[in-house]
Amino acid sequence: MRSYQYRFYPPESPHYERCVGLSWCSGCRVYTGAMVHVPRDRALVDPLALLTVERRDSLRRSEVRLIEYLDSRCGDLDAQYVAARPGAAGGAGAHAARP
Repeated sequence: MRSYQYRFYPPESPHYERCVGLSWCSGCRVYTGAMVHVPRDRALVDPLALLTVERRDSLRRSEVRLIEYLDSRCGDLDAQYVAARPGAAGGAGAHAARP
C-alpha cells in the first residue's frame, strides 16, 4: 500500500489541517481517498513541487492520473520518505508519501 497526503486549504484558513489523503495498491489498482487531519506544524513532502503549476493542477483534478503519476515515481517517493522520517539523517519529521 502506498499513500499520499496534501494540503487542500491555504495556511491562513481555519481548515488548513484538513488534507486530502489517498491510499492505493499498485498491484491491484484499487484506491481510496478521504479528508484527513494533519497537524498544522507537520510539514508534508510534496513530490509535485518541481512540476509546473499547470501540470500539478491537472494531476490534482483527477485522482486516477495523480495516483498513476505518483506510482510511476514510487522509488523517488520512498527516498523522500526515508529522508523525512523522524530520526533519519537529515530528517525533519515530515510526513511523506508512503507509510
